[in-house]
Amino acid sequence: MDKFIDILKQAKLTDKDIDTLQKMIVPINAKNNKTLINYGDNCASIYFILKGGFAMQLLRDDGTEKTINFFLDSFQPFMTVPQSYFQETKSTFKLLAIKNSDILAFSKIDLLQAIEKSATIKDFINPKSFGFTGELDFRTKLLTYSPKRMYELLISDYQEVIKNVSSRHIAKHRHFTRMVE
Repeated sequence: MDKFIDILKQAKLTDKDIDTLQKMIVPINAKNNKTLINYGDNCASIYFILKGGFAMQLLRDDGTEKTINFFLDSFQPFMTVPQSYFQETKSTFKLLAIKNSDILAFSKIDLLQAIEKSATIKDFINPKSFGFTGELDFRTKLLTYSPKRMYELLISDYQEVIKNVSSRHIAKHRHFTRMVE
């Protein structure tokens, strides 16, 4: 929780704003392999990972799943299913715990109410602050880079992913299996 409070303080939120956000927190413990958001669910929360990690997966037409992003306590700790959250549609993605995880959930309804009361919270709660812009960049690389190029990028620029995500989950990206074994 201290890490989350530090982020709020770095964002220059007032003590009152921090208290407002703390009151809306719903703590969740997700065991390894637990699905937090499944295909077809409505994602109406933003999550902050205190400990652990998640993979975002896409269901392909052939019934196989493809990992298209990773969220870790030390890498992209804010997560949601953006199209479902922002457009209020059913999710076409799954958020799967890849480690035992402790997360904080913030419902969209509570966040919208907080935004109405505080300009500082409004500035904090935007896609750029939550890192969704960087998340989109990383996801685009996962989707478009060749397996070899992506694996080399993970080794050179994303050591947090290499250190914290099992090779089994990395291999679900795109035929990485031979490279990570």
